Amino acid sequence: MIERFLEQEKALVRVLGSDKRSCHLVPTWQDLDLLESINKAVKPLQEFTDALSAESYVSVSFIKPVLHLFKTSLLQPEEEDTELTKTIKGKIMRHPDDKYSDPVKDELLDMSSLVDPRFRTTFIDPDKNLVFIVKCNEEDIENLLRRTLHCIDCIRRERVGDDFEQGRLYRELDHHTRTFSELLMESRTGNDPIQGQYLVMMETLYGYLHTILTEYEATQRYSVTANSRMMPPTIVTNLPGRPRYSITNEQISHCLSMGMNWRTIANCFGISRRTLYRHRQHLGIQSLQYNGLTNQELNQIVTEVLQRTPNAGEAYITGSLRSRGLRIQRWRIRQSLHEVDPVGRSIRRRHAIRRRIYDVQTSNELWHFDSNHKLVRWRIVFHGCVDGFSRSIIYLTCLDNNRASSVLSLFVSGVELEQQQQSSSISGTTMDSPHGEVGLHYSSGMQV
Repeated sequence: MIERFLEQEKALVRVLGSDKRSCHLVPTWQDLDLLESINKAVKPLQEFTDALSAESYVSVSFIKPVLHLFKTSLLQPEEEDTELTKTIKGKIMRHPDDKYSDPVKDELLDMSSLVDPRFRTTFIDPDKNLVFIVKCNEEDIENLLRRTLHCIDCIRRERVGDDFEQGRLYRELDHHTRTFSELLMESRTGNDPIQGQYLVMMETLYGYLHTILTEYEATQRYSVTANSRMMPPTIVTNLPGRPRYSITNEQISHCLSMGMNWRTIANCFGISRRTLYRHRQHLGIQSLQYNGLTNQELNQIVTEVLQRTPNAGEAYITGSLRSRGLRIQRWRIRQSLHEVDPVGRSIRRRHAIRRRIYDVQTSNELWHFDSNHKLVRWRIVFHGCVDGFSRSIIYLTCLDNNRASSVLSLFVSGVELEQQQQSSSISGTTMDSPHGEVGLHYSSGMQV
């Protein structure tokens, strides 16, 4: 929200300053400095939380890497930071430091980080004595085996039980399998007391657990695919070609009564729109027909809806008519609203979202780049970029992909071309550029 406010600073100042009743709300330079300091301290954390939310398996083993990232990068004070920004970063960092400063908690976090194959000893202090981590006694292994066998027994009992409980048990089994994987890895390097026949037994158990998890994942993928489609049966006629689908008139009529269009019905049956069209022709099902209500009847229904919901618009009226089993053209609904409620329609139109107007002081201050995907089925993607001040084209090209690296290369080539044109105009050559100095800084690692 703060970043959005800073982006729209000029527009907000113009809007608030144009009204005497709100001119006192115009932010001062002290307010803007305060917001910029807060935004600079908090924005890296927002980007980090967005990236962390995309992780599929987040556990307690992430705490050590996250703390290390905070200390060395995200919350590390910089030279250009203001005193307020440094204070905010310091107070934010002080909270997790105090929370996990207990030696017992620190030992637990080190152990969980080591067990996770993604981190292992990367974020553990090398000066620590890791004997308590890499060494396992007989009691620890016995407890691990007991918990694993208990989890497998519960999974067998929950074969037809609650799906939520079954998912929890499989997640717990996956955690035990990861522990066995790390234990076997340490055993092969000589850091674990398991030797000989015990190592063979552990490898066999790990393979069995991995097989159970693989079968469960395959079952989940099949159930998701099967539940999303109702594949119709086929009719075997012993004739050449694929068997014909058996789709009845009642099935299609039922889907139409639920408000589905032809594309949705085809996806529901797992067939193409062309196949559905041939079955419609064979069954004699006509295209969707609109109801033949007169204008007076339509106005009466719209009036009834507006009496219950005075602020109802076109979309609400359309949904209300669909709930009554009526299909009316959009232009007729608009005309009826204009006749029945002209004042309310005008008021709602006044509150419509308008396109914002922004100011660009000079060329190369703001570039707009976008891509067009209307021909993507033929692997044709258009990429373009224009200058926000002069509206001149920076680049306009056609590629067969929409990768970030491709957009970055186009952006870099546009910057280099602007620099060449600027240097040519300064040296007095015939190449002239309407732009000013290119005030853009880029790097090969930027995110597009």
